[in-house]
Amino acid sequence: MRMYAAMNDLIARAARNQYAVLAINCFNLESARAAVKAAEEQRAPLILNVYQGHSRHFPPAVAVPLVQALAANARVPIALALDHGKAFPLIGQAFRAGFTGLMIDASSEPLAENIRQTAKVVEMAHTAGVCVEGELGHIADAPTYALADAAVKMTQVADVVPFLEQTGIDLLAVSVGTAHGLYPAGVKPQIDFQRLAALHGVSPVPLALHGGSGTPADDIRRVSQHGVAKINVGAAVFDAGKQALHQALKQHPAAELPDLLALMEAACCEVVHDYLSCSGSANQILIFFCCNPVRVSERQRRASLCRKTSRGRFNMLISMKEMLSPTRQHRFAIGAFNVADSCFIRAVVEEAEATQTPAIISIHPSELAFVTDAFFGYVRERTLKSTVPFTLHLDHGASVAHVLRAIQCGFTSVMIDGSLLPYEENVALTKEVVKLAHAVGVSVEGELGTIGDTGTSVEGGVSKVIYTDPAQAEDFVRRTGVDTLAVAIGTAHGIYPKDMKPELQMHILRDISQHVSIPLVLHGGSANPDAEVAEAVTLGVGKINISSDMKYAYFQKVREVLTRETWWDPNVIYPEAIEAAKAVIRYKMNLFGGLGKASLY
Repeated sequence: MRMYAAMNDLIARAARNQYAVLAINCFNLESARAAVKAAEEQRAPLILNVYQGHSRHFPPAVAVPLVQALAANARVPIALALDHGKAFPLIGQAFRAGFTGLMIDASSEPLAENIRQTAKVVEMAHTAGVCVEGELGHIADAPTYALADAAVKMTQVADVVPFLEQTGIDLLAVSVGTAHGLYPAGVKPQIDFQRLAALHGVSPVPLALHGGSGTPADDIRRVSQHGVAKINVGAAVFDAGKQALHQALKQHPAAELPDLLALMEAACCEVVHDYLSCSGSANQILIFFCCNPVRVSERQRRASLCRKTSRGRFNMLISMKEMLSPTRQHRFAIGAFNVADSCFIRAVVEEAEATQTPAIISIHPSELAFVTDAFFGYVRERTLKSTVPFTLHLDHGASVAHVLRAIQCGFTSVMIDGSLLPYEENVALTKEVVKLAHAVGVSVEGELGTIGDTGTSVEGGVSKVIYTDPAQAEDFVRRTGVDTLAVAIGTAHGIYPKDMKPELQMHILRDISQHVSIPLVLHGGSANPDAEVAEAVTLGVGKINISSDMKYAYFQKVREVLTRETWWDPNVIYPEAIEAAKAVIRYKMNLFGGLGKASLY
């Protein structure tokens, strides 16, 4: 049984059964292993925390595979959470890496700003199934602890309902008298149980208690009776490991490092044992064996972006920036083919491999909702092992939430479409997405101007095209830092009606190309005159979107097969349709000049 669990599941079970799950702040392999060992020995569920301040030496990319490896062999459910997340890029890294829990800590901000920041993260995280913890009130510092000072920072009961209603968090961290760190000798925290009971009375979500280190065992036992389902312990574990190392080095200065680390691990394990004993979580594993824990899908196990094939690559799923890097020099463009199910994936991947042509697999948010996130576990696995380079791209993401969902699914490129917003709002939204996506190695496509709409596609558009302003395009690229720019020169999404002909303004494209050095993107690539498409490639277009032409050919063939076949099996109906789609894909690859260009990567 794989025991890498969703944090939401651990918290919900703890709240229902009135115990608290320990969240142990781990800082290396030894501390994580010590916590898991103690949890196994006490048969207790466990959350491993990575504190934002420790992420420099224990980053998400290291923490996730380590914790997943521990969970793969564990006998208890284990969740992984980011503790006190404040930096947005780090939050993105945690999502992409596969954390199942996240704390967004804006507690030092005024209430309105705390609500704004927390709600923003909740919107993003919930699209990826990640549990979100927010904080109200501010936790004191143990080394300078004074009850009077702590009381000033405590959570106000009146703030709870508006905070929860306006943010939608899953777990509320409250300040009721505990503090972060180690208390001076003779000092103990004094929990305001009356306040805690009042908070529990108005909160529909479970509560989290930070600053568990140094809190008396009796108090830890009591808090779960007042809605606390998670208790954070960090400083006590750090200190135990540090003291063990200090003593060992003092007594055995010539000791081998593995022996010293083993002593540190044993000391950490002993402390975790003590806190588990009074949290009420011991032996609660029985609940999880009676009904299997929610497990994180394989899409959250992120493959690294190192690559190797015959040209020295390990992995052929690359970012859009890398995909388009040779297009200007070698005068070709790459097709971005919108897929809607596994048949279209087969068509694109098999044709790209057969012709040794790089390709972009693109999907619109509405199509992503149809196939569901788990589908892209298959897509990633298929393309990772290919012999040609692929980019997995989100088409027309309309919000940061769309982008975060795609990143969580393992996409290597995203589009944020703010083209219908006022210019400054488009700049601000795109810049925000660039900051988030670049932090985790994902490329970003922006859009300036609007693409037309024939009324025959899911991508949509507007009835009247607003052409891209070349000077504004230069300003947009400079201020946002996008990797590619979708421009409006007269194309439209979908198949053109018989009485409607596209009128591409090549002079606008030529002017944009002189102002902007990054690759340009042509949306609405279907049904446009071949000569104009080929000319667009010479003017800096490196990516051309194709959807309707491919889907039209596919479904026309499906209709044809259904009129002559009495069989209803997919293996009878779809093979010819896939071949029809492949023919369109091959034609477009050749038109764009990219046929056989996989050797450039």
